[in-house]
Amino acid sequence: MKILILNGSPKQNSSTLVLTWEFMKGVNENNEHQIESVNIVEKKINYCQGCLSCWIRQDGHCVIQDDMNGLLDRMAESDMIVWSFPLYEYGVPGPLKTLLDRTNPFLKMRMYSDGKRFFHDTVVDLPKKRMLLSVAVVSHILRITLHH
Repeated sequence: MKILILNGSPKQNSSTLVLTWEFMKGVNENNEHQIESVNIVEKKINYCQGCLSCWIRQDGHCVIQDDMNGLLDRMAESDMIVWSFPLYEYGVPGPLKTLLDRTNPFLKMRMYSDGKRFFHDTVVDLPKKRMLLSVAVVSHILRITLHH
């Protein structure tokens, strides 16, 4: 299985990434999986411009020329995606949010309904991939939560 770790922590050897790798050691104790880790903060990922050119092209890529198209390829080729990030102020760090916004090329303009909800048709069906969240809660948020 091809596993892609998307490290959203702004710190190089963050506690979150250490926990993620310890878990992945157990997952891959027989060395049967190919694991790749990408530090999102080291990539040049511009903001989505909302032009929706990706919906017209439908090739799984964005018209913005930065590191995102390479990441989209890696995500499409992966069997499992591990989202590793610290939880800051009840949300993901900014660089990871920017990456999430830029997954629009995985969708098509065409929509369909199951009778209750509407969905976009997909170029790459990201929700059907195996996903794992590895999240570390920043201590001051935990203290606030426990005191209220």
